[in-house]
Amino acid sequence: MIWRKLWLGTQGASGSRFVETMLTVIETCGQQGRNVLCFLTTAVETHLAERSAPLLLPKV
Repeated sequence: MIWRKLWLGTQGASGSRFVETMLTVIETCGQQGRNVLCFLTTAVETHLAERSAPLLLPKV
């Protein structure tokens, strides 16, 4: 992946895990035709409101 070549990496295991997760979210949203920003916004809003995230988010 180009990201790995352009950046020097992360400073620890938690940073590496975050990058893994974000790259997976981006790829999955792309495959499903979903807007990444809308997906992440909804996920954070539901987390902060202490609600369960919906299993399927509407396509935008």
